[in-house]
Amino acid sequence: MIFGWLFLAVLVTLAGAGVAVLMQEVEQEHDDEAAYGRRIDEQQAAIKVARSKAARPRRTRRSA
Repeated sequence: MIFGWLFLAVLVTLAGAGVAVLMQEVEQEHDDEAAYGRRIDEQQAAIKVARSKAARPRRTRRSA
């Protein structure tokens, strides 16, 4: 009887550890996706700035 309870305790402990590892992996994936999204946003902002600078009329030197 005691071995049954001991076996059950070991199974529950291992299952809990497995769930904890899976949760860490999911959290890491979420962080990676968020970082990727921020990089995309930064790149799009940089492109927008570059396009607005390119669209400005250029100053020309006028000779007297």
